[in-house]
Amino acid sequence: MNVNIDSIAGNFDTVKDWVISWFTSTGNDASVLCLEDSQFVTRIMCTMWYIWKDRCSLVFQGIKPNVQTSSTRVSNLIQQCINYFDTNTRGSNNLQVQVWVPPKNNFIKINIDGSYIPSIKKGSVGIIIRNFSGHCLRAIGYRFEEEVDEEYGVEYFECKSLELAVNWMEDLQIGRVIFEMDCDNVIRYVMEQQSQVHWFNSSIIERVEAKSNSSSKLWFFKSIHRLGNNVSHSLARKARDEDQDFCFTSSFPDSIINLLNNDLSNIAV
Repeated sequence: MNVNIDSIAGNFDTVKDWVISWFTSTGNDASVLCLEDSQFVTRIMCTMWYIWKDRCSLVFQGIKPNVQTSSTRVSNLIQQCINYFDTNTRGSNNLQVQVWVPPKNNFIKINIDGSYIPSIKKGSVGIIIRNFSGHCLRAIGYRFEEEVDEEYGVEYFECKSLELAVNWMEDLQIGRVIFEMDCDNVIRYVMEQQSQVHWFNSSIIERVEAKSNSSSKLWFFKSIHRLGNNVSHSLARKARDEDQDFCFTSSFPDSIINLLNNDLSNIAV
């Protein structure tokens, strides 16, 4: 980035005013960074975010910034944001399904959602298993007790949730399964390895891939819109809010029945 510092100093009283001008200026002054490139804005915002976090760590915890670590964190965050933007851009031409759709006959569908709580660095998972008629076979809420750093915690529990679902299907020896979740970054890595998951989480996905690569299994992994994944999202929150694990195979609570009925009522004919 080529910045004329002398010109900037003459046009702005403070660094704050200069930063604000990046996003608000509509003038033609070449010395003003009026950012219209969304990826450029993303890079600047991600960099500023970690500069701020490093400053807070230094001021409040006495931890000196490490250039290599900070650079890696910035790069990972930028890539995740770009992947998200790319997904939404593709979605403008290929609209992502926003309602739950039953699987084809002889398949079961598992919807998965991982939830992360930054304040305690722990996560939970919601899993709902249904057949081609929409009948619920199992509704699960589970809490992970391990503590994970905020830098990769959200993605970590999405990965762990998928691994948990895959392990259950393998233990039950179910060969025709569709796994759905609203974490597009994880799904793309499983299917194509075209996304960039954090290095801390990559080994989890590699274990998932190893178990799914079998000629005896018809396992498919799909990304779904958040609105189509509402039941598993609610189950993850239920486990977290009520601070208990659960697994229902029948006699479902009214709260879960209402979620299931809402999905059925939204099915596109």
